[in-house]
Amino acid sequence: MAKNRYIQDKFWTDPFVQKMSVEEKLLFLYLLTNPLVTICGIYEITPERMEFDTKVRAPIGIVSRWASTKKILYYDNYIYLV
Repeated sequence: MAKNRYIQDKFWTDPFVQKMSVEEKLLFLYLLTNPLVTICGIYEITPERMEFDTKVRAPIGIVSRWASTKKILYYDNYIYLV
């Protein structure tokens, strides 16, 4: 069964998103909408899967930088969307 994900248009005007590069925006949007996302926002995903799906190189480096802002946390292949 297909899942629908809704992203509000204010996503693009969020100050955090506006400071991102194109690759970072793609990765952030992917982490919010990929097929593994759960209702609680915690799911397991490998760096290889992120890179394969988005073609963003070294996605864990980007995700690690976001951890300092407390927007997304990453530990032992688990993403936590705050």
